[in-house]
Amino acid sequence: MLIEQVERLIERFYAKVQLDPETIEALSAMIHARFDEMMAEGAAELADLASRRTQLEGEQQKLLQAHYAGAIPLHLLKKEQDRITASLETIEHRIGAHHGHYAAARENLDDPLKLLSNAADIYEHADDANRRLINQALFKTIYIDEDNDVRVGYRNPYDGLSLSGLHADALSWAAEAKKMGQARTATKGGPLVASSHLTRLGCLDSTFGNSAPKTKTLVTRMNRGVYEVSRRPPLSAPRDDRGPVVRTVETAQTFLTAAEVDALIGDYLGGMGVKQLAERYGIHRATVFSHLRRRNVPSRRPGLGLDEKAEAVRLARAGVSMRAIGRRMGVDRKAVRAALVEAGLIVDDASDGA
Repeated sequence: MLIEQVERLIERFYAKVQLDPETIEALSAMIHARFDEMMAEGAAELADLASRRTQLEGEQQKLLQAHYAGAIPLHLLKKEQDRITASLETIEHRIGAHHGHYAAARENLDDPLKLLSNAADIYEHADDANRRLINQALFKTIYIDEDNDVRVGYRNPYDGLSLSGLHADALSWAAEAKKMGQARTATKGGPLVASSHLTRLGCLDSTFGNSAPKTKTLVTRMNRGVYEVSRRPPLSAPRDDRGPVVRTVETAQTFLTAAEVDALIGDYLGGMGVKQLAERYGIHRATVFSHLRRRNVPSRRPGLGLDEKAEAVRLARAGVSMRAIGRRMGVDRKAVRAALVEAGLIVDDASDGA
């Protein structure tokens, strides 16, 4: 099966991955309500810790008063104060961890839900690198059988959040909360959360206790509007005066033999331009640069030629860094920067300061 077919099948599957706003809102409200219940269940322990803290602080004061009255020597006072201080530090840590752990977990819940509410839109508009990123964030494995059916193995917590049974429970819970006059956000005093499917998420404070880096990156880029405009190549390869700008998706990639690569390098060293090489060998201009780089062929000039400048601009607009462009073309970062300044993509700091 061609990779283009695989991509189309996975793109269609993402329509099943993405959740509608009503389900997302219900899930968020129900899980936050469960967090409220968990914090309430720990209220008794917190009360005991606070009581013990007050008791220890009272002991500290009594020891000081006894020492001032001459009843306790200094070495004994220091020993007891060290013991009490260590106990107080442990209590403060446990109280702070209780509130902080739940607060962090609740904050980390929002990112997976936001990703699920926009998954199909992100995948549709993302370039290849971002498609790989969202696949890695959501799935451990992706299977496509002979009938073109897609099956996936979700990563945690998406394996639980994607359960249709959990979605149904959340919608029912939200409807019950609405009947009871509760706002459709996390509030105390609403209906009890009694979803058996929540067990698939494990212990909520552990499941959402740590932020997933790939999910965080995707949501951050989404908030910046990276996926609002499609970054996918068009179905047909547009052309300009330099030749094809991108390869047609349906066109099979052209692989050169070792002899053809030798001939390409010879033509380049003989003075042929990148555009002419791409047309002669039926490959993309970027592929020409890749062959030259792999054979450690130096650039014919310290800077970039017209074709090379155009390629550098195209890569920069696609989000490739100047350092990576320089490595790909065999020039330093300054040459790439000069080409981008000339094209107006970036501002020359020196001239701007003048």
